[in-house]
Amino acid sequence: PHGLQELAPRLVARARHVSGAGLVDGAMGVSRASFQLEVGRYELLLSCELGLGQAEVRACPHQRCQQRFWSHHLEAHLSRCPWQPRPCPRASKGCQWMGCSDELESHELECVGMEVECKNQHLGCKWVGPASLEAAHLQECPAEGLLEVVQPLEKLLSEACPDFRNPETARLVQQCLQYRRYVRPCGQWKEWKSSGRCCECSKIIDRKEKGLQCETPSSRLCWSCMPSRMDWQRLKDEGKIVKPSQD
Repeated sequence: PHGLQELAPRLVARARHVSGAGLVDGAMGVSRASFQLEVGRYELLLSCELGLGQAEVRACPHQRCQQRFWSHHLEAHLSRCPWQPRPCPRASKGCQWMGCSDELESHELECVGMEVECKNQHLGCKWVGPASLEAAHLQECPAEGLLEVVQPLEKLLSEACPDFRNPETARLVQQCLQYRRYVRPCGQWKEWKSSGRCCECSKIIDRKEKGLQCETPSSRLCWSCMPSRMDWQRLKDEGKIVKPSQD
């Protein structure tokens, strides 16, 4: 400390606490008080002809660290101390988290600033954004809107003896039909006319309540497979996003 670093990388000295404690022998590293001295100010009685000096030993303020340093080296330690709380790397994206480096990985699992893909990415939705905006995106996601219709409809149709006269089944079928003009190849899908298998999953489609039929007689598509064949960009461009209605 205090200019001794240029003279010797390590000094053997005797240290006396300014408060009056007895002399303590120790091999004192210049950059860190590796000797086990208590925190406080000390007089250094050097074993070379450098006279009497004073220095202060301070501990890292974080209880999980508590390493001891010469006071003028403490600031440099804090800049790299693993227990020094730091803001999230995505603070500019709205995350207000502060924490230690060993906590960052678990924080990233729920970080509001972490960019995530839409959960309907496998259906073709290309949205990517902060996790904090995911809920708002799903309110407008066309794939999510269609799934809100298709999933309850398929649940009704998968019953052991589905009631095709159920008003709820009829309502959901009509909502699915509103999407047919956006099913690729666009403009070719009509209401069911004859029995056959889904061109995607081979499920039997033997009623109009179970899916669509293409102008090519051999092509049929069940409601479950319809989301994977959608032209979402065209749907968004035309603003024809259909929201489920309970009326």
